[in-house]
Amino acid sequence: MGISNYAQYDLISDLDNYALRLLYGMPLGGFNLGGEVQFAYRHEENENLMPRYFNYTLGDEFPTRNLTPFQLPYNSSYWEALLKGSLEGKVGPLDLEFTLRAGFIFGGDDNWLLTEGTASVASNGDVTGWRIGGDLWARYPLAEDLTLPILVRLDYQEKIRSGVGIRLDPNPNVYPYDSEERSVHLEVGGGLDKEFGQGTRVGAGVYYNYLQGDYYLKFVETDGTTWRPWDHRNYPASTEHQVMVRLAGEVELSPAVTLRMGFAPFFGWVNEDFTFQYRTSYRDDISPAGYHWGIGASFGGSIKFKPITLEPFFNVNYQQLNLDGNGDRVDSAGTVTGLWDMDRSRKEWSIGGGLSVLFDLP
Repeated sequence: MGISNYAQYDLISDLDNYALRLLYGMPLGGFNLGGEVQFAYRHEENENLMPRYFNYTLGDEFPTRNLTPFQLPYNSSYWEALLKGSLEGKVGPLDLEFTLRAGFIFGGDDNWLLTEGTASVASNGDVTGWRIGGDLWARYPLAEDLTLPILVRLDYQEKIRSGVGIRLDPNPNVYPYDSEERSVHLEVGGGLDKEFGQGTRVGAGVYYNYLQGDYYLKFVETDGTTWRPWDHRNYPASTEHQVMVRLAGEVELSPAVTLRMGFAPFFGWVNEDFTFQYRTSYRDDISPAGYHWGIGASFGGSIKFKPITLEPFFNVNYQQLNLDGNGDRVDSAGTVTGLWDMDRSRKEWSIGGGLSVLFDLP
C-alpha cells in the first residue's frame, strides 16, 4: 500500500515599470556628445501561495511545501535614477562610440506578508541598490559599403532589500531579513554591416555573453535570545555561457520615414546552485545544470516632422530554460540524511513597445 502526496500552489509575479527619459545631443569638435537622464518608478512582486494548506513562504523540510526554488518572495516599490553619457566620432579609419551609464535606487519600500506554517509575519523594510556599465563600439571599414563592427560591453547591478517583520499572533518573535541580488553581464562579439544604397542596410553578427547572478535571502526568527535562521545562501547562484546571433535591417522609404527590424536567436549553457539552511536542523545543496535558448524580434522606425522625430518600436521575445541535477541534505551533525533530484524548466513570453519623441533644438 502506497502513500501519495498532493500539493496545490500558485506563483504570482507582477512587474510594473514607468519611465521618463530626457535626451540631449550636441557636436563637440569632431565628435558628437550625447546625454540621457531617466527617472523610473518600478514595482516588483513575487507571491508564493498554497491555497487551503500551510503556506511556507520561506521553505520547509518537505519539498512539497517549499516553493522557494521556483521564486523568492518579495513586494518592492522604488524609484530609480539613471544617467547615461556617450561620445562618438572618428579616430583614423575607426568609427568609435563609447557609452557610460550609471544609476541608483531611491525612495524604496519593501512591504510583504510572509508565512511559516500557520503563523503570519508582516515585514517592512526598504530597497537600495546601484548599477554601472559601459560599452564600446568600433567600426572598421573593409570596403566602401562594408563595415566590420566590434562590441565590448560590461554591466554590473546590485539590489538590496532589508527590514524587520513582526509576527501577527501573541508570540512576540521578530523577524529581521536581508535579501541581495547581484548580476554581471559581459558581452563581446562582432560581425558585418553592409549598405546596399538608397538607405538600405543589413547587419549580422555573432556574440558571446557571460551572465552571472547571485541571489541571497536570510530570514531570522528570534525572541532576543534564540536565533533560528532560514538562510538561502545561493538561491540560486547562476552562471551562463551564451552564444547569440544578431540579424538587423534598415530601409529608408523616404527622407522622412525609416523602417528597422531585428532578430536575435541564442543558446546558452547554464549551471546553478541552490543552498538552503533550514534553521539549525539541516542544509540542502542542489546543483542543476542544462540549457537556455530563445529568440527575440524587434520592429520600429523613425518618422520625421522637423523639429520632431517620432520613433515607435515593438518587440516580442520567447525563451525556454531546462535544467536538472541532484544534491543532498546534511543534518546539524554533518550526516547525509537525504538525496535530492531537481528538474527545473521555464517557458516565457514577453511583449513590449513604446514611442520615443526626439526634439531637434537649434
